[in-house]
Order: sequence, then C-alpha cells, then structure tokens
Amino acid sequence: MGFSNFAQDFEQKMKAFFFILFIPVYMQAQKPQFSSDILAGHRSTTFLHQAGVKFNSSLTLSHLGLLDVEYKGKPNNIYFIRTMLTYGFTRNFAVQVGVGLKNPGNFSSLLLNYRYFKPSLSISYSAGVTYQSTFNFEQALNVEYTPVLNTALRGYFQVMAIGNLNDKGLQRGLQYSRAGLKKQGLIAGIGVNLDQFNYMQNCISNVGIFIKYTV
Repeated sequence: MGFSNFAQDFEQKMKAFFFILFIPVYMQAQKPQFSSDILAGHRSTTFLHQAGVKFNSSLTLSHLGLLDVEYKGKPNNIYFIRTMLTYGFTRNFAVQVGVGLKNPGNFSSLLLNYRYFKPSLSISYSAGVTYQSTFNFEQALNVEYTPVLNTALRGYFQVMAIGNLNDKGLQRGLQYSRAGLKKQGLIAGIGVNLDQFNYMQNCISNVGIFIKYTV
C-alpha cells in the first residue's frame, strides 16, 4: 500500500473511531473539530490527527492519534493515541484526565493545565503524573503563533514539547515544530520532529514538508 493510500485509510479510521467514541454525547455538544497533519520527512511519514467536542465553556473531550511510519522498516515506527477530558475551573486553569496507548503500552495521566489565548497567540502548559508501568512526571508545552500577513494569509509557527521524567532520567521526550503559511483552514510549510526513547538511548529526527487541514 502506498503512503497516500495509507494516509487516507488511517485518516478514515481515525474519523470513524472519533465518531463512535463521541456519538453518545454528540447531540449535547457543540460542533466537533477535526484537524489532520501529515509530515513527509527524510526518515518517515508522520500522520497526526486531532479531534474534540466542547460541551460548554468548561468541559472539553479530545482525542489525538499519531502514527510515524519509517521508510526502511519497523524498528522506529511510533504510535500515540490518547483520549482526554479537560475541565476548566477558571479562565486559564484546567484539570486534564487522559488514557491512551503509546510505545510501548497503555498509560493514564492526571495533569494540571494552564492556557493563555490571544487572537494570534495560544500557549498551553500541562504538568502532572502519568502512569505507564511506573509513575513519572510529565510536562507538556504547546505554543502556536499566527501573525497576520495580509487579509487572506497568516504566518504559522508551532512548537510542541513533551517530556516524561522519573528517577532514572528522561523516559520519553519529543519536540515537534512547524513553520509555514496559513490560509483559512489550510496550513503548509516546514516541519521538524525530534523523539527520544529509553532514557536518551535512542534519539531520532524527521525533517520535511507538512500540510495541515482543520475543519
């Protein structure tokens, strides 16, 4: 199966899973949001899909699916699937409870989240406890900056970093960055993915062109 067919099949499965997951609450929620990000890099192709439903100003249910497929074989294939419930108890602070599956198994998380929003800038920082065979301290940062260039075009800059730490050091880390142009729901540009596994014993990178579409 070619990468284009694989990407389409993966996206359809993610949309179907999202629909099945949220159908019991869909009628009582606001319009769902869905974004699809594909990075074609020098080492692999990365498919990143995010979906969410917002019930009110305080409660949000979200789902994320990531699959990184290496060209040469299976050893460095990466997967990450997570469903998270977020409850905002103030304008800027929220509690997040999540469950998911990632290399090498399932996990659960309890995080405190800080959010800052402006028309062209959003910042989200989370910190708390994640359990995957052992407990570890997780930190996650996501920054998006979309400066206005003209009436139809914006710049797009994003940095996402996640680290899981325990008494042995960095168990798992990642840093994903994007730089490009945004026109309505379509974004395209240059992307860089950095991943660290097993206390820095395995560090891999992927640099290439990305396309992101949001509905």
